[in-house]
Amino acid sequence: MAFNAPVLAGYTLPLPSGYEQEDAPRGASVQLANGDIGWDLVSANKRVFRLSWETLTSSELTTLRSAFAAIASASVSFTTPEGGTAVTVRRSASKPTLNVRYVSAAGGPRFATEMELREVYRATLP
Repeated sequence: MAFNAPVLAGYTLPLPSGYEQEDAPRGASVQLANGDIGWDLVSANKRVFRLSWETLTSSELTTLRSAFAAIASASVSFTTPEGGTAVTVRRSASKPTLNVRYVSAAGGPRFATEMELREVYRATLP
């Protein structure tokens, strides 16, 4: 399967060095008085997308930062590396920043980071 550069909020991102997709249920569990676990599933599974980059240039990092800023307070369209589309938000409000690691490379400094997105609804399948 060929991978293409993903697109987030209209920004064409660099091809990630790592990409994962997880199916995650929406809802919560609660322990009942008798010890059983009760489930309140709100909807079918939604996807969680994890993208990582290991050797970004400064301009590629700027593009990632712009795309990440675009999803600060709104859901946006995401085209996956395999060609499907989904409307996504940041995975967690507890990680509101894009952490960047500096990597020493022969051609000058490079940058590494990762991003997690959570599907709001699926537009098309790959």
